[in-house]
Amino acid sequence: MTWRLIECDVPHSYPGTKSICINGVLYYNARDSNGDDMVVRFDVRSEKYSFVNFIERRMLPVTLINFQGKLASVRLSSLPPMWKGAHAREHCYFDGVTATNEFVFSPFFPSKPLHVYYYNFVKKTVTKVEIQGMGAFERRRSRVDIFLNHVADVKLM
Repeated sequence: MTWRLIECDVPHSYPGTKSICINGVLYYNARDSNGDDMVVRFDVRSEKYSFVNFIERRMLPVTLINFQGKLASVRLSSLPPMWKGAHAREHCYFDGVTATNEFVFSPFFPSKPLHVYYYNFVKKTVTKVEIQGMGAFERRRSRVDIFLNHVADVKLM
């Protein structure tokens, strides 16, 4: 087989944001020729494009996630009231969703001690998890990348 170009009825550009694949369907944020944001749906099996309809256009662009096998979007403004307590002073990145459907957030800048937050959408709980053994990085003010659902045997290091 060779590479080929698949035409779409609605010209759009892929601005380089993250995409997500769920059950053979690729979803990504895009922009049409008028500059309007949209979410594109590309079915890999049928090689057909379609578009996701949102209740409100002003919600775009969004962070797309796989939540319990379905396409969902995350907006930091939709977090529960308990998030606004002790965590409210901390600006966080949305890092993704774990295999157990918990949303993971990490601070913009590493803190002492380094930590991440797990938000359980179903139970409406927030758990702060401190990461130990990061002393070598305490003096740095750079970003720490978080990788979800990865387990490594530290004995091999």
